[in-house]
Amino acid sequence: MKIALVCPYDIAYPGGVTRHVTQFAEHAKKQGHIIKIIAPSSGKTRHPDLIVAGRAVPVPIKGGTVSRISLSFWTLPKVREIFNKENFDVIHIHEPGVPLLGVFSLAFAPQGKSAIIVTFHSNMPYNAVAKAYNALMKSVRANELLKKIDALIAVSESARRYVHKYLPNQACKIIPNAVDTKVFNPKSKTIEKFLDGKANILFVGRLGNNEKRKGLKYLIMAFNRLHKRNPDTRLIVVGPGKPDGETKRVLTTSKGKGIVFVGKATAEELPRYYATADIFCSPATHGESFGMVLIEAMASGKPVVASGIEGYREVLPEKAGILVPPKNAAALEAALELLVNDKALRKKMGANGRRIVNKEFSWDAVALRILSEYEKAIKLKKKSDT
Repeated sequence: MKIALVCPYDIAYPGGVTRHVTQFAEHAKKQGHIIKIIAPSSGKTRHPDLIVAGRAVPVPIKGGTVSRISLSFWTLPKVREIFNKENFDVIHIHEPGVPLLGVFSLAFAPQGKSAIIVTFHSNMPYNAVAKAYNALMKSVRANELLKKIDALIAVSESARRYVHKYLPNQACKIIPNAVDTKVFNPKSKTIEKFLDGKANILFVGRLGNNEKRKGLKYLIMAFNRLHKRNPDTRLIVVGPGKPDGETKRVLTTSKGKGIVFVGKATAEELPRYYATADIFCSPATHGESFGMVLIEAMASGKPVVASGIEGYREVLPEKAGILVPPKNAAALEAALELLVNDKALRKKMGANGRRIVNKEFSWDAVALRILSEYEKAIKLKKKSDT
């Protein structure tokens, strides 16, 4: 099959959707399929299969994150040109309501020629951008563009519920995000300087005033108290950006003892940080429809402490980690201390997580499910055209 993967987010910047698209592309190519990724780019990175559709710019979202998307209307003729030229068997649009590439791609996808698949990754918590997203989706529905879709996919139950706000009567299959279990592996190479006998707690996520929903402030509050009683512990913070103002104030109070900020990790470095960790912690407060970092940690054989928010609850079972109430530093502290002091429990949870990922979240399993949806959509399309 000749497949177009449309990603509305900056392909050069790390994120759950961009990782999903690029990693699926590699696995589909191994199966002999021809792949083109259509996405905006900030220009910092080029993917060998990339067709650049606009320059990505950061758009702050009130309440907690940044979307790096293209807002250029020059994208419109570019998308139309790509689709007319390439003659794809499948056009797979990720987040079809995200401006502008997602919307344009759905509008100009050649319905008669290509099977059109869409995946919804987000449950879109209410904010200004979600309001604009809602308006776009309603406009799309009013113009009957969504009737062009041959198959609907959501990465989680919370994402599917969001889809059903707009398409209540259409089937939507859940196919989760996936992780490369060969890359994220308990046997990955470690980082020697952190192997000094201390218990390493790992956080992976973007930092900054627009990323407060990642919850780093609460983890540092918990770690500060934990470290006083357990000085042989270390918190390793991996991710681009600088701590937000509230987190800086917490760090100033504690002087950041036992905390190491390492900045952005490359694709080659990130698995090594997971392999070096004893415990992984993601204290996100809201807005996570899935939780890629959780399955990366589980694939690496590490026990997980995470907020019990929607999306995370669907990924992390009790036997692989501990879920705590969001924004609750005391609960984080208790869960982390339990695992710091119980090496056998850490090992058991880590092994359970690895088994779960191999069965449910490996690319070997998930890519086949996505490709199967493509094949079904193509067959149904051919049958309806005859």
